[in-house]
Amino acid sequence: MIKLIFGRTESGKSYRAREFLKNTKRKIIFDAANDFTGMIITDFSQGNLLKLFMAYKCSESFCLVFRPPWNLDNERAAQAVAAFAFALGRSYGERALRASDRIVLVLDEADKYTCYDKTDLLYLAVTKGRHQNLDILAICQDPMTLPTYFRRNASEICTLQLEVNPYFKEKFGLSVAEKIAQLKRYHYYLWSDCHGVTLYNAKGSKIND
Repeated sequence: MIKLIFGRTESGKSYRAREFLKNTKRKIIFDAANDFTGMIITDFSQGNLLKLFMAYKCSESFCLVFRPPWNLDNERAAQAVAAFAFALGRSYGERALRASDRIVLVLDEADKYTCYDKTDLLYLAVTKGRHQNLDILAICQDPMTLPTYFRRNASEICTLQLEVNPYFKEKFGLSVAEKIAQLKRYHYYLWSDCHGVTLYNAKGSKIND
């Protein structure tokens, strides 16, 4: 599954992501903005990543929060985390885990370090991760700043308050795009490829639109 969360600053993106993650057992988080809690990892060296791989490859539950140190740029750090997540997912065997047991790779502020290169490890995680027991949760403000392969492969889109933009108009229609711009804080629209678009309040209850 590829899940995307959009919304302006302070609209509730990180809160919504944390609510979603409550129901997941295996989490790998690239925490570019220091918004998440768990086992904090700042050593991105190959040696440390190998130790982590050996420690967690058989674990049924974990929350690894990767925070890049000041001397490592986000793009290189994100590549290392994507490679680690891909390898850890593959260690279970191809498509071996049930949907509820798959690893979720969280990419906070995803537009700051992703690119369009098809040899990029994040591209491979997004487009091929499902074969290696890997789901993606990508968070950013504006969908137009995110590489198109995220949007093209998305199975769920959660959007909080954000101004009208071409992607929302095309995906949801002008009426819903205008309503997104007027959403209250923490209220959100959720689109899925199975159920279409639905409005929810801050507590996660459906609202008649």
